[in-house]
Amino acid sequence: MSFKEIKLKIRSIVSISQLIMGIFLLLSGIVLYIAPAGKGSSEAVLLFMTKADWKYWHTIIGFIMAGSALIHVDLNFNTLKVLTKRLL
Repeated sequence: MSFKEIKLKIRSIVSISQLIMGIFLLLSGIVLYIAPAGKGSSEAVLLFMTKADWKYWHTIIGFIMAGSALIHVDLNFNTLKVLTKRLL
């Protein structure tokens, strides 16, 4: 397997994982927005998890996605340069 093929597989994995994490962040953000506020709301179960669980996973996936975005930019830097030049 050549270096280009390996890099293409990594780019694909990063892109697909970002899509999946983005969907989860959207879902968890909507759940947290809709979730009741106030005392005792952390124990309320929403879609099989408590509000505290949703907050935890929303934060963890957010940090993972931020790191994944840095890897995505690194892998696609040349493409981003070309697109930026075309735009400007």
